[in-house]
Amino acid sequence: MSKLKQRLDKIFDACNWAAVDRAEAKRKADLIALKQKAAKWVHPRGFDKEKWCWSNADNTDGGFDLDTKEQAIQDAFEHTARTKSLLDWK
Repeated sequence: MSKLKQRLDKIFDACNWAAVDRAEAKRKADLIALKQKAAKWVHPRGFDKEKWCWSNADNTDGGFDLDTKEQAIQDAFEHTARTKSLLDWK
């Protein structure tokens, strides 16, 4: 059993799971920060407060008729992730 443990320890060390865990934690933190940035542009739709929408700073892009604020945040995030435009939003 001792040799098996030594081999598993060697594999574990080679995989550097601690670095993988740190990278995953950073990825999650970055994702939360970007969603918070997108959330600044989400608001109730003007004439129908039951629906949500989002628009960028200069109103050249947006999403409308979303049922919840969370859906609007997700839609804004996904759209800007595809277009890489979120980084340009103030």
